[in-house]
Amino acid sequence: IDLVKLLTEVTAAYKTTFNGWDIRLQLSVDSAIADANADLIVQALDKLIENATSFATENSVITVSLERRGLWWRLTVSNTGPHISDTDPQRLFDPLVSDRKHKMHNQIHMGLGLHIVKLIARHHGGEPVAFNRTDLTGVCMGFTLRA
Repeated sequence: IDLVKLLTEVTAAYKTTFNGWDIRLQLSVDSAIADANADLIVQALDKLIENATSFATENSVITVSLERRGLWWRLTVSNTGPHISDTDPQRLFDPLVSDRKHKMHNQIHMGLGLHIVKLIARHHGGEPVAFNRTDLTGVCMGFTLRA
């Protein structure tokens, strides 16, 4: 699949579905071919966007990014909000783990969304990624897959 085409389509849909945030697409390439299952990639993106909207202030920017990193594509969703407080951010991708201090936006979280991202990343030979943004308060979460 061409990840650029896929991300362009789903980002347009997210802008409509999650209209309380400014969802943007940031690409470093014009085309990104990957041996991947489009439905699974979209499922992982759905989980990442849902996670971002649960932490980001309404009307803030959420950025979906794709970049080439050697033999890998790295797909991330970045949002403003609280930093990851865990000393091992990869632990957030374990089942039934959440970094939420309280219920946000009247939603209950079971800690499975990011675990699904991890499973999808590993299915594609990649790994989940999570790190605090250094430019502002906020985080980047996503995954890698083979280029």
